[in-house]
Amino acid sequence: MGESGRKLCSLSFSLVLPLLALSGCGSGLPGPADLTESKTRSSSATSPAGTTPFIPDDSRQAERFRTDPIAFLQECLARQATIGGYTCRFQKRERSKKAVQEQTMRVEFREKPFSVRMHLVTGNSGARDVLYVEGENDGNMVILPRGILSLGGLALRKPDSSQVMDGHRYSITRFGMTDSLGRNLQTWIDAKFRDKLETRWLGLQATPELEGKQCLVLTREHYDQPEEDGVEGMTLWLDPETGQQLGSRVVDGKGVLIAEYWYLEVKNNPVINPARFQKVSMK
Repeated sequence: MGESGRKLCSLSFSLVLPLLALSGCGSGLPGPADLTESKTRSSSATSPAGTTPFIPDDSRQAERFRTDPIAFLQECLARQATIGGYTCRFQKRERSKKAVQEQTMRVEFREKPFSVRMHLVTGNSGARDVLYVEGENDGNMVILPRGILSLGGLALRKPDSSQVMDGHRYSITRFGMTDSLGRNLQTWIDAKFRDKLETRWLGLQATPELEGKQCLVLTREHYDQPEEDGVEGMTLWLDPETGQQLGSRVVDGKGVLIAEYWYLEVKNNPVINPARFQKVSMK
């Protein structure tokens, strides 16, 4: 692929968010993933993420992916054009220098204008609720603190400020399934440009992290060089109907977790009262 072709297919999407002042929770890290090529197998077979059982692949999807994995993911992105927003339960685990940090949040998301509202369900954070709307509130996140700090009222913080980003990989401005898939796809495009892209199709699997939902599972492995945060392995879980990236996991060269993200209970194109994305609704 020439430089002009690379620029043509280059994407600028992104990954997931922080809340305010997160401290770590959870102790141990998972070991190296057990990557196994997908075939029709017995119910005792397990996937790299512990998903079980394997079930037969859709042969046409598998062949399409193996022939051109980049085109396959681009098609998944294109299928999401009619999704203008969603609600979900969002779970993330990120390894920081000190510990593994975990959070679960209820999310209301709108593509245009880019709007994210989050409510903390579990995990340590100084924020109970967070709102970000592109082009509003002078570019700030609106934060409702937890506990006694809420008596001081709402706080405003820049999404990329050091206070907010401490221990987090991505800001709230980079939240969303479409942006997440697009950002991961960009790393595949870059590897393809270097002629170093190695992927595997692991097929349609029931995924415990997604409460048994069947997803198409894809991996990228044998990296020629570490990428952002030392990533040297990636597994993606895609909704076979919508193409949305419902799960992702990245690991280092030893198979140790760097981060994982899960979108559960997704409801696409719900009716969300626009007032939910206004500062005055934060209380």
